[in-house]
Amino acid sequence: MTESRPVPAGVGGWRTLSAEQLRALARRMIEVEPLLRRADQAQILDRLGWRRCDQQGPSDYVVDADSGLGLQDRSAELWLDDDDPSQIVTVVAFLCDSQRGEWSAFDAFRRDVFAVASRALTEEFGPPTETEPGEAPEVRWRLGTPILRLSDALATVVLKLERASDYDENVALSRDESA
Repeated sequence: MTESRPVPAGVGGWRTLSAEQLRALARRMIEVEPLLRRADQAQILDRLGWRRCDQQGPSDYVVDADSGLGLQDRSAELWLDDDDPSQIVTVVAFLCDSQRGEWSAFDAFRRDVFAVASRALTEEFGPPTETEPGEAPEVRWRLGTPILRLSDALATVVLKLERASDYDENVALSRDESA
């Protein structure tokens, strides 16, 4: 398996995961779903095969990690619950390097990464259950309790795993706030 080697850098020097790597990553992320809100950071990182980064970002509610897939050092995150930071609610993996350099070339690269990832996940899990088009599109697969979310985050492309109940609660809160 080539999990530790990303697709070689292309135009702009950006790297991305292959479709095979992405499918393997998604399956591994789904396997940790039962640990969300139950296990500590070390257990989840260990199960994913990731390591915690020595230098953490500015948020107390995000644990920066290295996915070990050959992308940038901070290529993954664990998101902590705002009310109880001992609970991990979301697992996030970057599918390509983050933006650096010229934006228009990166935009085309990022759109290609999103399209390849969407196709690979559709081949693995079937048609998405929800889609959000737009400048920052998102595609979701509800797989029972877990939900996979493929997002074009403008600076990179990410795959998120969370429980459908947490996702639905956040959507409901967002609707209440905008009403």
